[in-house]
Amino acid sequence: MPYPRSRLLALAGLGLLAGCATGSYSINMPISGGQTVPLELTTTGMLHGENDDFRIDAAVYQFDPKVKNGTYLFAFLVKKRGAPRSVKVDDVTDEEPKNLYQTDQIKVQDGHWKQRTESFVPDQQNLKWIFEIENSIRVYRFTIVTADGRTEVLYEGCNYMGFVKELIRKSLAENAAAAPPAATP
Repeated sequence: MPYPRSRLLALAGLGLLAGCATGSYSINMPISGGQTVPLELTTTGMLHGENDDFRIDAAVYQFDPKVKNGTYLFAFLVKKRGAPRSVKVDDVTDEEPKNLYQTDQIKVQDGHWKQRTESFVPDQQNLKWIFEIENSIRVYRFTIVTADGRTEVLYEGCNYMGFVKELIRKSLAENAAAAPPAATP
C-alpha cells in the first residue's frame, strides 16, 4: 500500500534527523504515473541527479519579494559525449506531470547549460504547493535529447522548507493588501 504524501514527508523529515548521524538518507519519492524515484538527502541538502553524461546543478523556484514574482532556474553540466540538442523539464511530484520548460535552442557555455523561465506570480493555479504549510519535496524530471539522438532522463529533488513558503505567502498577502481596491461600476 503506497504511503500518503504527508506520511512520506514526515518520514523524510525523520530521515533528515537520522541523516545527521549517518551523513545521508535515501527515500523513494512517489512521482506521476505511480512510479517512485530514489532521492538521496544529506546534511547539506539533496544530492544532484547525475549519470555518466550529465549532472543536474539546479532545479529551483526562486521568488523575488521586491517584485512579488519568481522564476524557475534550471541548470546542468555536460560531462561528456557532446552537446544536447533539446531539454524538457517537468514537475512530476503530483499525480499529473506539469511541463515547466522546454526548448530546442540549447546553448552550452564551458560545459554548462542554464536557463530561467519567464517570471510569474505564484498562485493557487500555477504553484499550489507554495500554499501548503508543511515542507515540500518537489521532483523535477529533465529529459535531455543529445545530438546523436539518445534520450537521457534525470530526476532532481528540491526541498522547500515550510518557513520559506510562509515568507512567500506573507509577501504576497502584503502585496494584495497594498493594492488599491477594484473600481466598482
